[in-house]
Amino acid sequence: VDPVGVERVLTTIFKIASRWKAILLLDEADVFLAQRSDSPHANALVSVFLRELEQYDGILFLTTNRVQSFDEAMISRIHLALHYEPLGKDARMAVWQYFLEQAITKSGTPDCQKLIDSLADVDLNGREIRNTVFVARSMAEYENTIVCESHLRESIVARKQFQRDFRGAG
Repeated sequence: VDPVGVERVLTTIFKIASRWKAILLLDEADVFLAQRSDSPHANALVSVFLRELEQYDGILFLTTNRVQSFDEAMISRIHLALHYEPLGKDARMAVWQYFLEQAITKSGTPDCQKLIDSLADVDLNGREIRNTVFVARSMAEYENTIVCESHLRESIVARKQFQRDFRGAG
């Protein structure tokens, strides 16, 4: 990614958003928020973003899950930071409900309430629940059956193993 090109695009986007009085969302903004390092390229991106941000007079939402790696210069430019706690049991149950209701296969609809009751205490975020249900649905489709607890548990076990491997503990 060319910092000069990024600067041109950011300038254009910020000008249009300002003119339209639009609210911008920059999802997964980690590359622009990261602490400067030995990488001139990465540092250039952060500098370009900070410079453009300084000129922007609108509302901009930035999402990240890497707050610990923010560049110090970014912190003073943030007017309001919102922290989201991990999902509680009730919220997890609602997310399970939402995605399981969509997990219909040619063989039918899963027993959502039974599955929700058995999985409500599994500590997963919304994206992990969505992905778990997607994998379980794929397994059920392959087996010509409905989504059942074993599909979901197998998907969860595979996810947890990957996380252990990714963190070097596997």
